Amino acid sequence: MVSDMVNIRGGYPTRNWQTGVFEGIEEVNGEALTEKVLVSRVSCFACPIACGRGSEIKKGPWKGRKGEGPEYETVNTLGAMCGISDMNAVTMANYLCNEYGLDTITTG
Repeated sequence: MVSDMVNIRGGYPTRNWQTGVFEGIEEVNGEALTEKVLVSRVSCFACPIACGRGSEIKKGPWKGRKGEGPEYETVNTLGAMCGISDMNAVTMANYLCNEYGLDTITTG
């Protein structure tokens, strides 16, 4: 929802800041994340927010891969900033960054 509103207003960082509108936003917005990869919400002990995400890639070449994330900034930097509108690819890139100890925002 947030990414959709920012995109409509022309402020969604896209293709290394070359534009503010991402045509593939529907494929990598909050609803897409929830539908395609989210399997659980994770929280720290006694925290009511549960901002962490348990995810699993359910289709394609990375089917069955599980991990944490991706977060909003990760979806933007590994998705729209790189011109990628495939939630599974963004999620896999997030997993690889986590495995290799790379910051997803800097990597994207």
